[in-house]
Parts: sequence; C-alpha cells; structure tokens
Amino acid sequence: MSLVSRAAIAIVGGCAVVALVAGCGGSTSTSNNPPPSSKSVPTSDGNKQLPANWPADIPVPKGLSLTAATTIPNAMSITYTGPGTEAEMKAQMYPGMKAAGWTEKLGLDGGLSAWEKGTQRMQMTIVPQGSNVGVHMTIVQTTAS
Repeated sequence: MSLVSRAAIAIVGGCAVVALVAGCGGSTSTSNNPPPSSKSVPTSDGNKQLPANWPADIPVPKGLSLTAATTIPNAMSITYTGPGTEAEMKAQMYPGMKAAGWTEKLGLDGGLSAWEKGTQRMQMTIVPQGSNVGVHMTIVQTTAS
C-alpha cells in the first residue's frame, strides 16, 4: 500500500474515530473548559504553539516538532512531525498516555487510537511519512449531563 493511500486511510479513519468517540458514553454536552496547558514545545518554524487549553498531561512526542495547531468550537487538534517510525511513536506515546491516567478505548492497526480521561476524549493517529512520522491528536471536551 502506498504512503499516500495509508495516510488517506488514517485520516478518514481518524475522522470516524473522532465522531465515534465524541458520541460514546451516553448523553453528553460540550464544554470549552479543558484543563489549561503550560507546555512549551519545539516547533518547526518557531510560530506554532499548543492551544491555550491543551491538556497539560498529554505527552509531547520526543524528537518531533509541532507543525500545526487548531482550535475550533469544542475541540482542539495538533500535529507533530519529524524523524521516527510509527512503532517508535506508539512505544513512546501509548505508555505516556496510560501513565498520565488516560484509558485507551480503541486501538486499530495503522496507528489509530482513541483515549478517554474524565470528560476528555482524544483521538490519536500516528502515520509514517517517508523517513518521518506524523502524530496527530484531536481533543473533544465533554461534560456528562
């Protein structure tokens, strides 16, 4: 399977997981108040920063640079890229998430996973990019009703 095909599958799958995770767990309403982040992270161009409310307990992928950060109503997304492999990032990120109290709710081949902690739900996609790797994370903040 080509790199482009694999990346497209991961992105489409990631969107499906975000929709699934956002809808799981019974009745929910959204909130714009996730825990604040005080992390400073490396960036590829010096201009990118984590969203102001990015959860501080999510590990930063070591050796990668923050290349994109987006905040939309009720959700935030970030992307890190840099040298490495899917297996290396899984070995780093998954134990880091678990150590921070996140529970893996879904894990699929191809680097796609869904996590939950309290009222926060997160989808992570780890995608090979030639000799590099990309780690994309989307947080959806919910409050049980």
